[in-house]
Amino acid sequence: MEKKFIDYMYEQRALVQADIDRLVEIQKQPINSDDDSKSIMYEKEAELRTRRSQIQGINHTIQKYFDTHKNK
Repeated sequence: MEKKFIDYMYEQRALVQADIDRLVEIQKQPINSDDDSKSIMYEKEAELRTRRSQIQGINHTIQKYFDTHKNK
């Protein structure tokens, strides 16, 4: 069970990191000055913040798991 859980958490972290990488690449692209492009960029920035928060949560869960099970 332990290895499966950690493997799962690392897989989840990799998926979130891939999403972060994709969003960062999107942000590097020039935007038009029209309102639609700006609103899309704001949405992508919000999504990026959400993904970064998710990866922090996953990292915290992994660390907590190791802290809890290191003496077993």
